[in-house]
Amino acid sequence: MSTITLNIPNSLRNRLESIAKQEGIPLNELLVEMVGKISANPVLDKIKQNARKRDTTAAFEKLLASVPDAEPTHPNDVIK
Repeated sequence: MSTITLNIPNSLRNRLESIAKQEGIPLNELLVEMVGKISANPVLDKIKQNARKRDTTAAFEKLLASVPDAEPTHPNDVIK
């Protein structure tokens, strides 16, 4: 475990302490969780980039083609 000294405005520290208190956790734990979530973002970005590369239109049209053409069985399902 490493130690980092960080200078932040008092108002921000007060807000973070308030959030930590509401969550029932120490400020340090809150900050570690927040930084952990931020650092996980590149993974999410990579997943999004890979999804954008795929041709989802063809897959969606294939899925739609597999759905039978039938009238709705419940009156609330009818599109007016």
